Amino acid sequence: MIENNRTHDVFDAIADPTRRRLIRLLAEAEELPLHALTPHFQMGRTAVSKHLAILKAAGLVADRKVGRETRYRLNAGPLEEVQHWLACYSKFWSANLSRLHEILEEDFKPVVGHRFQFRTKPTEFWNGVIEGEVLVVEEPTRLSYTWSSGETHTIT
Repeated sequence: MIENNRTHDVFDAIADPTRRRLIRLLAEAEELPLHALTPHFQMGRTAVSKHLAILKAAGLVADRKVGRETRYRLNAGPLEEVQHWLACYSKFWSANLSRLHEILEEDFKPVVGHRFQFRTKPTEFWNGVIEGEVLVVEEPTRLSYTWSSGETHTIT
């Protein structure tokens, strides 16, 4: 199995945005040669080839020769390690998103001019109150409001 022969860490391999884009391109296609991948980047074939070599060393890319051409395809199996790692945090996100939903239902209304407060546990440096006002509502694409806990910011 390819995953057992990996020489590079999957997390290191996907840390680079170029390699993540290569993974996406290969996921969308069954198989692609280097000359079809290179135009998607502002770098030469040699640089793209080096990125593919790192993905291959991590077990994320397999290649095969067809005549003089090398064709690359995605091996998504090693990404399962990333998925398992992220799954540990799903409980965190679920709990926090549920709490945010509750807070928003308490006092927030997407109506221009509506003033609202979010409250959280105070600290010795902050009273735990965030004041806000809805400035713009253009459903479903734009929401703008102020956010103040001492200093006022506008979020759009």
